[in-house]
Amino acid sequence: MSSKLLYDTIHGYIELDKLCLQIIDTPEFQRLRYIRQLGACHFVFPTATHTRFEHSIGVANLSKEMMESIRHNNPELNISDETIENVQIAGLCHDLGHGPFSHLFDNSLLIGVKSPNAEHEERSCQLLEYLIEKNQIALSKERLEIIQELIHPKNRHQLNIPDYIYQIVCNLFNSIDVDKFDYLKRDAYMLGLSYSFDYTRIIKQARVISNQICFPEKIAPSIYQIFITRWRLHTEIYTHPIVRAIEWMITDCLKIANQTLGLVDSIDDMSQFYQINDNILDIIEFIDKPELMEAKILLNRIKKRDLYDYIGEIKLKKPLEIGLDKLNISNLDLDNKDIILDMVKIGYQSDPVANVKFYDLKDSKKSFVLDGNTKSNLIPQDFQDNILRIYCRNRSKIEIVKKLYSNLKSHI
Repeated sequence: MSSKLLYDTIHGYIELDKLCLQIIDTPEFQRLRYIRQLGACHFVFPTATHTRFEHSIGVANLSKEMMESIRHNNPELNISDETIENVQIAGLCHDLGHGPFSHLFDNSLLIGVKSPNAEHEERSCQLLEYLIEKNQIALSKERLEIIQELIHPKNRHQLNIPDYIYQIVCNLFNSIDVDKFDYLKRDAYMLGLSYSFDYTRIIKQARVISNQICFPEKIAPSIYQIFITRWRLHTEIYTHPIVRAIEWMITDCLKIANQTLGLVDSIDDMSQFYQINDNILDIIEFIDKPELMEAKILLNRIKKRDLYDYIGEIKLKKPLEIGLDKLNISNLDLDNKDIILDMVKIGYQSDPVANVKFYDLKDSKKSFVLDGNTKSNLIPQDFQDNILRIYCRNRSKIEIVKKLYSNLKSHI
């Protein structure tokens, strides 16, 4: 069989060719079925149970759609079938390297770890290479290097990859990429939210001008809608205060278990790493070792909804590097085991559309960025929310933590 049709809730029927199917039908890729897209969100939002598996297939589909649209709109680029397939595989495999509970793994266990594999993008590249070799998939070294570069750009221009190709899967230039198209649409749908955005027109009218992907000026509101949807999902779902409380409890649980299970060490051995996923919590509960007892207690507390206490939040003008050592609390009986200072950043440091190139439908050979004369007056000046949240681990210290929160709220 040279290709197969899969039905996807978001995109309808998706056609996958033989090479994509060979990658999907491996233990290393199938592992993504057991890593939830939204980490711990399902503990608060019960339908947030979709996984990195279906998201990755969705990104592969949109990668191919975007490339085919550009080939149609820019026939002079002479885009080959192999180039399209390379981008599609990059989309398919861009999340292979996620650990248990997706970003939580990197943002908790791996902070400060001195390893090139501390970033999930690099692990995606390493696991793809391991997968190809272990399962004897016919993919040349040259093509593998190109696909790895599109997943985690490091050797720009050395592999003779046009700049616009970098703007499909992982767009470091302006963040408009098919990865974002899929997860925003999929997350909103699976959560049952009424808001989202339509990426169809964006893909259909994308064209390359001066080696950059550009869009018609008239769809600028649709471009902004991407970032509005992202902001709402981060504000209302991804960083919900109770979701964050549970994530902190899972983080503490994984840190305790790391000494026994070697979770951090696994990132440098793909034969070990691909075997860990969200089921790590079940493994912790199953293993009968006294050193895991404290982790088991935390997991039991999550099940009984006996969570870390959320004290409150403070909205800031700019993010703070804050810790107990920076606070004047010598008169308070507190340490790091009692309190969590959670600095949440939502949005971008500047206008995310400032680097987006547009074109006029009457003259599709010239590109430009929006300026003060073409931007809507409804566009904000600040594009990032900075929120300091306070949690209490130790319930016997809750009144002291409340006092600290009150003091911080008055002086920050």
